[in-house]
Amino acid sequence: MNSQNRQILYLILSVLGATLTWANNIEWMQTLEVQGPAALMQFWSDAFATPVSSSLAWDIIIVFAMGFVFVLAESRRLKMKYWPVLYFVLGNVIAAAFIFPLFMFFRERRLDVLAEVTREP
Repeated sequence: MNSQNRQILYLILSVLGATLTWANNIEWMQTLEVQGPAALMQFWSDAFATPVSSSLAWDIIIVFAMGFVFVLAESRRLKMKYWPVLYFVLGNVIAAAFIFPLFMFFRERRLDVLAEVTREP
């Protein structure tokens, strides 16, 4: 798969990651009887309500932590201008399923730029 196709795939996955997670988040928020910090506490309580949901919650938390370490390392290695902290914030506010494909899109673009620079005489 070439770089352009990977970029398209990353953008599609990013959009899916945002829309599919937020469709469920919005549905969940419509059932809430509390607002503000209590809603956040309810979110985590619901996330760990069953053994299956606990397994998925821990899976996502660990993958998110590992992914953020990767984002930090790659951003520094490739001298990417986008702040890694922005990815961390957006990952927590929107979804890890949104932000990691988005980071991979920008990473792929950066790799293309670096490849062009090394090809020029």
